[in-house]
Amino acid sequence: MLDVQQTIKNIGRNADKRTYYRRAIMHDALEMIDNLDARDVLELDNFDALETRLLNGADSTIKLFCGSLDGHRLEAWRVYSWGGCALVYNEDIARHYLTPSEFRKYEKRRDSSTAPGGVELLEVQARALLSACRLIKKSAVFC
Repeated sequence: MLDVQQTIKNIGRNADKRTYYRRAIMHDALEMIDNLDARDVLELDNFDALETRLLNGADSTIKLFCGSLDGHRLEAWRVYSWGGCALVYNEDIARHYLTPSEFRKYEKRRDSSTAPGGVELLEVQARALLSACRLIKKSAVFC
């Protein structure tokens, strides 16, 4: 069983809060844990089961084509992100992960779906969600 309260405390302690992006990752991790229902929490006994629940079915696509999730975690979070399981609109993603100055640059290029560095915003989100999942793994407490 996952100890949610202790995991949330540990996420707050273990998170690197020095940058805007890292704080967004911490927020994502807390939101993922918060979105688990009570039944999920009681059934979870290890991190692999927890990650499967967090992916909300996106991992089944990867398992179908690759046989397992091992080595394909980023791809699973890409499926999760591009499949609309997290933030969907480019502006929402940009607001969540970009600093205010980066967001202003993004707004000036309104026609683009990329961050100022040229990376797709959905890819930025997928990488951040993978980092949030790693933060949860580092912080999770199972009873």
